[in-house]
Amino acid sequence: MSSPDVVLVMPGNAASGGEPFVAKPVDIDAWPSATATEVAIETLIEIVRRGYTGVKLETYTLSDGRMVFNRYTDDTTPEGRMAEGLMALACVGKSIPVAESLAILERLYLEDGLPPPPNKNARV
Repeated sequence: MSSPDVVLVMPGNAASGGEPFVAKPVDIDAWPSATATEVAIETLIEIVRRGYTGVKLETYTLSDGRMVFNRYTDDTTPEGRMAEGLMALACVGKSIPVAESLAILERLYLEDGLPPPPNKNARV
């Protein structure tokens, strides 16, 4: 199994929104469980939909029709650390259900005394 490339996105980069995020592309074909990876990606999408700012996502379609999924994480935020943990689990073929991951994230925010963002765009 190959590990994805890691690219530091410096402030001012359009993809990161001008903030220091770390870009980590995902090659779903290189991971032991497509299902676990898909669950992790679904969770990241839901985190972004709910307004958490420590995770940003990009997708590109290659000329052969394959899709490149790229995540940018700010590891100083609970959601950035959670995103990395979810992808690490997927790397070994494990996953946590989306709703459970989101409940954990909300608890992390409350434990840190931070209000979670409003989940006006939530789909779960």
